[in-house]
Amino acid sequence: MNDLISVIIPVYNVEDYLPRCVDSVLAQTYTNLEIFLVDDGSPDNCGKICDEYAARDKRIKVIHKKNGGLSDARNAALDVCSGEYISFVDSDDYVSEDFIESLYHAIKMHHTRLAICGIMKFDERGHIVADYTPSRQEETASGTKMMETVWRPSACNKLYDRSLFHGLRYPFGKLYEDLFIYHEILAQLDRVVLTGKNSYFYFTRQNSIINKKYDIRNTDLVEGLDLRIKGLRKMQYDDLADRQLSFLFNATVEAFCRIPDPDDKTKARLREVKSVCDRHFPEMMNYKGFTPAQKAKILLFRYFPSVYITVSGSGI
Repeated sequence: MNDLISVIIPVYNVEDYLPRCVDSVLAQTYTNLEIFLVDDGSPDNCGKICDEYAARDKRIKVIHKKNGGLSDARNAALDVCSGEYISFVDSDDYVSEDFIESLYHAIKMHHTRLAICGIMKFDERGHIVADYTPSRQEETASGTKMMETVWRPSACNKLYDRSLFHGLRYPFGKLYEDLFIYHEILAQLDRVVLTGKNSYFYFTRQNSIINKKYDIRNTDLVEGLDLRIKGLRKMQYDDLADRQLSFLFNATVEAFCRIPDPDDKTKARLREVKSVCDRHFPEMMNYKGFTPAQKAKILLFRYFPSVYITVSGSGI
C-alpha cells in the first residue's frame, strides 16, 4: 500500500481563493492523503468553508485555532499529522494533479528523503510564467547543487520525509519563516531529488506587491539570513555563505531607508538588526566578490549609518 501523505494547508482570510486550492489537492492522482485545513482564526468565512469540505471528504481534517500566523498554523498540523511524508500548500495557491504523485515517485525511485519541484507564478489576470525551475529533468542533487536550493527555500514545492521535522518547527511569529529552517533540513541530507516538473502554482497579487508598506517585521529577513549564513558555514559551504552577504547588507540598509522616523521600539529593533549585520562585517570586508567601491560603502554604513543613508539611500 502507498504511504500516507499529510498535506498541510494553513488558512487565513482567503475565502475567494481557498476552494481553488483545496479542489486542486482533492484532485490529486495520488489519493492516500490526509489533508489538514488549519483555520488560523480567519476573520472571514474560511472556517465555515473548511468545515464544509470536511463534511464532503473524509480525508480532510480541520483545525480551528486562535490566529498565530503561518508558522504557528503549520506547526499545529505538524504536531498531530500521521503521514510518512509531509507537504505544504498555501491556501491562495494551487497544485497540478500529479503534484504529490510526481514528488512521491521521485523519492521512492531515488531513495531520498526530500523531493523538490519547480514553481509557476500566476496573477489575477491569469498570466502564468515559470518562477523557479531547479531542473528540467528528474535527477538527484548533492553537495553544492543541493545546497543551492536555499536560494528558494519555500516550504511549498516539496515533499518531506516526516523524520526531517523531528525536533524542528517553524519559528513563531516570523516573516520569511521558510528561510529560518530550510538550511537545517538540508543539513540532515546527503542528497535531494528534483522532479524536473513545475507542479506548484504560486499566486501573486500585483497591486498588493506594488503598494505594500514596509513594516518593521520585514527585518525578520535579516535574522533569517543571519541563521542561513551561519548554517552554511557550519556545513562548510563558505562560498554559498559569502554569496548571501549582499542580501544581508541590503536588507539591513532597506530597514534604515524605509523607516525614516522610527519610534523608540522601532529604533531598538533597528539597533538589533544593525548589530546582526555588523557581526558579518569582517566577512564582508574579506569577501572577494565585493568591489573596493562596495566595501567602501559597507565600511561607511558600519560606522556612520546616518551619513550612509543620506549619501546613498540604497544597498550595494
